[in-house]
Parts: sequence; C-alpha cells; structure tokens
Amino acid sequence: MSINISLFFIALLLNLQEVSLSDTGEYASFQATGLQESSYPASNLFDADFTTCWIGVSPTKKINSSLFMKLPKGEKIVFNIFAGYGKNKKLYYKNSRPKKLKISIFSAVNPEGMVSETKILYKLTKLLTVKTIDLADKFGVQSFPLDLKNSSANIMKIEILERYKGGKYDDVCISEIFFNDRFVSSQTKKSTELMKDKSKILQLIEVSKDKKWAIYISMPAKIEGRAATEYLLVDLIRQKIVNSDLKQYSGEYLDAISFTYKRGKTYIKSDKLTIELR
Repeated sequence: MSINISLFFIALLLNLQEVSLSDTGEYASFQATGLQESSYPASNLFDADFTTCWIGVSPTKKINSSLFMKLPKGEKIVFNIFAGYGKNKKLYYKNSRPKKLKISIFSAVNPEGMVSETKILYKLTKLLTVKTIDLADKFGVQSFPLDLKNSSANIMKIEILERYKGGKYDDVCISEIFFNDRFVSSQTKKSTELMKDKSKILQLIEVSKDKKWAIYISMPAKIEGRAATEYLLVDLIRQKIVNSDLKQYSGEYLDAISFTYKRGKTYIKSDKLTIELR
C-alpha cells in the first residue's frame, strides 16, 4: 500500500505546474516569465531603490510577463507596489504604468532535493484565491492588504491586465514591490525641520548602528497628569519622520519600537512586527 501511495504522489507532482524561483536576491525569491529586458530585469523590483524598474509588458513586442514570488509568512500581509518608473515624475508619465493587476495566490510544495545554488523549485498544488487590483495613476507607493487565512498560501502570481499609456513609451514599468516585512523610504527632498508643533518636545531614544535611522519619543512640552507619548521613526538621511509611510506599508500602528539587527541588516521591532529598514 505504501508503494502505491508513493507512486500516486509522484504522479501527482509530475502533473503540477512548477515555478523555479531565483534565490540569489537579498529580499525575495521570484521568477519572471515572458519579456526579458537585461537593462530592466525583475531583480530591480526588490532592490529597495525606486529609481530602477522592471519592464513587465511590451505592447510593441506583444509580450506580457508574469511574475511569481514567494510570500512572507503570516495571515495579514500588505502588498506594496510602486507602479511606474519612479526615477522622477517626468519619466513616470513618459512611460506606461500598470492600471489593473491580477493577483493569484497558490499553495505550493518544494519537493525534496529540488534546490540548486541559485534556484528553488516549487510545485503549485492549489489555487487559493484570485483577485484584481485597481491602481491609481499615482507617483508613489500604493498598499493593498491581503488577508490570507489559509496558512498554506506561499506563492503569489502577478499579471498586468491594463495600463495607463505613457506619453512617449509603451513599455509598462514597475519600480518596486515589497511586503509588510520591509520598509523602503521614499526618496523625497530633505526636510531639516522635523517637527513644527511647539507644544511637544522630542527625546532621542536610539540611533541605529548604520547611523541612518533614529527613534524619538514625542511628548507634551507641558506635562499635566499622565502624559501621552508617541514613538517616532526618523530617516536621518532624508531628515524626515516616516511614521505615516510605515503605517501604510505595514498596516499596523507600531508602538514601543526598537532596533534589532540580523546578518548586517537593520530592523525595526515591535510586539506586532519586525520590519527591515531600507
């Protein structure tokens, strides 16, 4: 009986769709099918840099790409995307941008031994959910909660269904994709004045080892009774408070935060989430 069961599962695996995800990136395991532009590769989606991009659709070449990627663990996942070329607003509007995405979530298995030095093979065992996402024509990151109640969900497929037409180029660009386990600071102009509210004072709590981030506590300048405090995360390079972006990208209000470090990377940690800072 055990032999028959083994043969059954082998036959089942042979008939399942497979994806081979690159495992060489520092953030996400992924595979892009279809269009392959060496100057705008899919790895640009995960480099924590809004000034680079991936070209996923080329109407002139009549090629549409699909992107497969490994999902982080957890039931509450926030999908963050900078749709379009984020180098500057001029290039953003010159190039085409995604308007509608099709998101498919799969459960998948990694058969024993199906791993190489650069790739991991997954067999897609079940399609769990399909949804479409309508994107605004917005220069910046857009965030979409994905409630994944099925714990086996681990592979996401992205397809571009519609586009906003570019003023000069037809190629459809995406600059960055990340989830609520990563924070990518927007590359806006520096602001030397962190807080204008004179009714509050700031107390420095901690500076990250790489000197790029700091945690402050904001509290009333005049304390009467029990004082309400707020933790603030400051991007020291761009000299700005990033709490509003952090809440958008993570889907959580993070209180009592502190820095933690792993393999040379800096993370912000609370009792709810641990988020890589980039």
